[in-house]
Amino acid sequence: MKSLSLLPHLAAGLLLLSVAPLASAALTIAGDTSSPRVSFALADLKKACATASPTVADLSVTFIADPKLGAEAYRIAIAGPARFTVTGGDTLGLMYGGLRLAELIAQGRPIARIREESGSPYLAQRGLKMNIPLDARTPSYDDTGDSALWNIATMWDLSFWQAHFDEMARHRYNALTLWNPHPFPSLVKLKDYPDVALADVCTTTYRYDYREHPRGVAPEVLENLVVLKKLTIEEKIIFWRQVMAYAKDRGIAIYFINWNVLLDGAYGKYGITAAADNAATVAYVRACTRELFLTYPDLAGLGVTAGESMGQFPTNEAKEQWLWATYGLGIKDVVALQPERKIRFIHRDWQTGLDSVVKIFGGYPGPFDISFKYAGARMHTMPDAAIGDDLVKDLEQHRLKTWWTLRNDDLFCLRWGDPDFARAMIRNFPREQTAGFEMGSDGYVWARNFALVDEQRRGELEIGRHWYNFMQWGRLGYDPSLDQHFFELALHTHYPEVDAALLYETWAMTSKIMPQINRFFYKKGDWMFLPEGCQWKNEGFLTVDDFIRGESMPGAKEISIPKFVRHTGPATPGEIITPLDVAENLEAFAAAGLSGAARLRKTTLSPELASVVTDLESMAWLGRYYADKIRAATRLAQFRHTHEPARKADALAALENAAGSWRQYAALASSQYRPQVMARGWNLDVLALTKDVEQEIQTVRAMTDEAPKPRPTPTEKDTKKTKSPGSAKGQKP
Repeated sequence: MKSLSLLPHLAAGLLLLSVAPLASAALTIAGDTSSPRVSFALADLKKACATASPTVADLSVTFIADPKLGAEAYRIAIAGPARFTVTGGDTLGLMYGGLRLAELIAQGRPIARIREESGSPYLAQRGLKMNIPLDARTPSYDDTGDSALWNIATMWDLSFWQAHFDEMARHRYNALTLWNPHPFPSLVKLKDYPDVALADVCTTTYRYDYREHPRGVAPEVLENLVVLKKLTIEEKIIFWRQVMAYAKDRGIAIYFINWNVLLDGAYGKYGITAAADNAATVAYVRACTRELFLTYPDLAGLGVTAGESMGQFPTNEAKEQWLWATYGLGIKDVVALQPERKIRFIHRDWQTGLDSVVKIFGGYPGPFDISFKYAGARMHTMPDAAIGDDLVKDLEQHRLKTWWTLRNDDLFCLRWGDPDFARAMIRNFPREQTAGFEMGSDGYVWARNFALVDEQRRGELEIGRHWYNFMQWGRLGYDPSLDQHFFELALHTHYPEVDAALLYETWAMTSKIMPQINRFFYKKGDWMFLPEGCQWKNEGFLTVDDFIRGESMPGAKEISIPKFVRHTGPATPGEIITPLDVAENLEAFAAAGLSGAARLRKTTLSPELASVVTDLESMAWLGRYYADKIRAATRLAQFRHTHEPARKADALAALENAAGSWRQYAALASSQYRPQVMARGWNLDVLALTKDVEQEIQTVRAMTDEAPKPRPTPTEKDTKKTKSPGSAKGQKP
């Protein structure tokens, strides 16, 4: 490709840029291309033309700004043969319009067949959630998992952030929320608290037990530090300014979201403790907040959590008063110095009450939103989850909007893709009370993947490996009218060697497995169920008795096993979905996945697509495992209810089938993913778990028809081996 040459556009006083992607072709760009956002779209446009067929010869594109279109909106118009005008409501709209035109060309369609189109954002905020392990001394919420330790260095790699933001922009995300309980020691330098700032980037050789959920950094962590990167606090500030500036150039607003009261890196210094009545701590956190925004002019806002370690506060109002005195007043200090600054505040609806939030934060000087977990920790459940119905009423009353936190604590390895599901969920968000969404996990870091068996691919971007998943939520958040044909074209562009319609259908059918499992066996907390391992934090492997005791998701048609066993009389078709119906559904989804995968494998696949198909096969066999596990649990419950030996025999036969499916799943999954410790989960080692799957057959064979002793579902608080905040310095809360 030839380098760009700049020529004056005499008629309009603009600029012309010419590049020859093919020997006999030229791409001419007119308009104001000074914005980094437009320049980014231009790079994709040039790449698309350079790799497309000669039908793109002599293409001309003019970029025009028109604020009347609205923020982030664009219009692609045909100005003549092979001539297009991209109009944007702002520079972000121009970027999206340019990216869309590049996408159309990259799909290989002839220029003459490109039609005029327009786009505008359906949801204002389309964000990702990333827990960031900045340092072993300023960890994220729970860094006991491997992904956090593997990614500490990634957080300080500018090339990672640049590639990540590029992909976010292509998928139409415009927000990234970075979650860390107390990031300030790794981000700012405080004049009155010089000893808080941390030099260098450190990891630790000390490992918590994977069932722990530490509160504060343990002394053993500090005693076993290893320096990953030598950096002064001044160099760290320069780095994060570069990160935020690059994000802004891609139209992505950065927010830090924290938990309270957690003060890693500051305990024991300058009288700082987590005590509710400690004025020194309030002054310190206020100073941190003020300095954070003064240090980073491109930082868009801050989010807070009134919980996790605020049990010492007597009331919700007391919590909110502390949050206002620290973060609220800290931001007011900034606005007093920079009156033009608009800082968005995101207050999580967690362990507090909206009435108290509104009462205390009523005088906040800027945009103010709520954040709420849409389906608990299980975004792969049902698109019309009813969990937030009460919140919607409160939001309407207080005229507030919420970011729906879509917590993916279901799938970390296997790749998911069902646009119909994503579209339905996005359309179900109540428009008047919705600011947007943020999608991500709490115990897993979606940065680089280091769990891959293939050493050549180890460390690749998660947003690249799971591109189809990330694409669906971002693009549908911007435009939920995108249909199956749109996604088939995307698949065809990415994997031209196969039938895109077959790949779309196979991927979608296989991806229905996880929502079906979660609706039937619903565990709201992330620590309560790790579906890829059929295990949970406290006890490890989940048995048939756990499934018998399980409950279905509130509002779902699926009914639990006890309700099914007790049910008498006919049910109206479609009124309920029984456990045996669930098993049949899972069986059907799995069969469709395996059949489609077999057909896909008749073609020579690229290494990437072959890996995707292996994931789909793995998911299908996992679905078959859960189908027979649910059958076995149902028959065992019936055996205890009716005392019929045939029911126990049915249960054992189902478990034998389940074990066979698990072995298939384990063989496939372990061929791609090595074992890894999951934060608040377990050691995810599917081959090692095979012994638990097989042992369960012997356990059930020895069972009598007596009902098992109940094992109550503990609260999240009960499961955490909590270390006292400040324990690293011997400080009491």
